Amino acid sequence: MDITGLVKMARAGDEQAYARLIEMKRENLYRIALAYVGNEADCQDMLQEAYLKAYLSLNKLKNPEFFFTWLTRILINLCCSQLKRRYKFVRLDGGQPAGSYVDPNFILAEAKADITGMLDSLDEKYRQVLILKYLGEYTLVEISEILKCPLGTVKSRLNYGLRELREKAERRAGCD
Repeated sequence: MDITGLVKMARAGDEQAYARLIEMKRENLYRIALAYVGNEADCQDMLQEAYLKAYLSLNKLKNPEFFFTWLTRILINLCCSQLKRRYKFVRLDGGQPAGSYVDPNFILAEAKADITGMLDSLDEKYRQVLILKYLGEYTLVEISEILKCPLGTVKSRLNYGLRELREKAERRAGCD
């Protein structure tokens, strides 16, 4: 069944149809949330909150064919709100803000941590495009719809973000 049909069924109260919709992009949404919040527990919380918020607001979705871009936007907004709450108070000693932690059961390889650190250091507008493109596996047109900005802007942000990442990687490798 197509996305539009599943959305219509979910609007009519079919929870199985909604579950099928979520399953279609579960991995992509997981990668996006994890890239934003950085730990498994918060990632799962953000996903559950996004799924619930979207389900309760299904009747507000004007174009069912844009369900996934709409859901992704909800998830990103929730993640950004979580990060603002988490980092509202910055410690003067330069340490981690209170309540921030890394799940010891979720240890990433050193190279992946370096890339994540470089990605985190990018300006938010470039970071968003890179996360959606490479972790969310969205097309540039879909990213344009999600971020509500022109396609040309998405392309330039992608190019600029990739250039910044490349320069950061070269500096870390001592190649500059």
